[in-house]
Amino acid sequence: MGRSLSSRKKRLPTQTLVNVCSIWHPSQSPSRASPVIIYLPRGPVSFNGFPESTSLIPLASTANATIVRLNYRLSTERKYPTPIHDVLAGYDWVARNLVRGSLQGMGRAGPGKVAVCGELIGGSLAAALTFTECHSMKTGIRAAVMGSPISDWTAMYPIKPRPRSMSAVATTTSTKKRATRLSAWEANASSEILSAAALLKARRDLFRLPEDYFDPFASPTLFFRTPSSSIPGVIDPLDELFFDLDISPEQSMKKRRSYRRFPPPALSLQLPDALFWVGEESVLRDQGIDLAEGMARSNHLYGGPSGTGEGTGWERVEVELKHGTGCWGEAELVDIGTWFGQKLRD
Repeated sequence: MGRSLSSRKKRLPTQTLVNVCSIWHPSQSPSRASPVIIYLPRGPVSFNGFPESTSLIPLASTANATIVRLNYRLSTERKYPTPIHDVLAGYDWVARNLVRGSLQGMGRAGPGKVAVCGELIGGSLAAALTFTECHSMKTGIRAAVMGSPISDWTAMYPIKPRPRSMSAVATTTSTKKRATRLSAWEANASSEILSAAALLKARRDLFRLPEDYFDPFASPTLFFRTPSSSIPGVIDPLDELFFDLDISPEQSMKKRRSYRRFPPPALSLQLPDALFWVGEESVLRDQGIDLAEGMARSNHLYGGPSGTGEGTGWERVEVELKHGTGCWGEAELVDIGTWFGQKLRD
């Protein structure tokens, strides 16, 4: 791109421990209109054989923005909700120090421009940050890109081995119809790049209790609808009236989904432009599409500039179906930077 960038690390003081971020600045002095893009890494879940890029120069140069990589904590020792707290603390630091004019002593006349992006766990954290910090009257998230976001930990379930006869080539119409209805979770469960078993293990390792992944900040699809299952081990008294508790636990836990009103009418939140980057052969394909549909539905019903909804809802929501798993490399970061450059332009 013909532009050199500088990188440095910054420690973020929090009320608990110290968090670390990395910052990429364009070589030219940031102007009043320069946006800031928060990058949230993949976390402990990753794509086998596709390492995450360690340099965000392609993103910074094409978007012409300051990039802040927030290295949130998440491990078997630092479980949820630790990464949620880290990201919120990091966002507050960015808003105070890089957006509101403290950078090089510059002042601001209006709200600053902040965007966010991330893959996998970083994608789900990016979604939660976007939905709760998209303030219309002050500095807030103005655009977001989410790659294969793990947007609903509650929707994951073990895949039972199929009978040998069912793995044969379908010969009847009914069997063919069944095969076409396979969810991405079932169709791609055995992927060597990212499997259903790997995600289930991550859920066991990264959450203290099952109710923790029923939190919308961990499963951001739940901002827009109720979960399709009950918390394992917790029986709602009403369920006893409607479910046969003698059947299998997996069946008895299933619940009908209902939509939630989001953003709440009392808050000055306006859902921003969003791009969902989803792999056609990813076990998480349906989760990304489901989250995009939730945003579009909210925009259509009550998420427009007037708070009463607008258009079809898809005017500000895009879904890119990519070949394979859709994981990000340098070329993908260039494309994402170009998209951000267009959305954050004055």
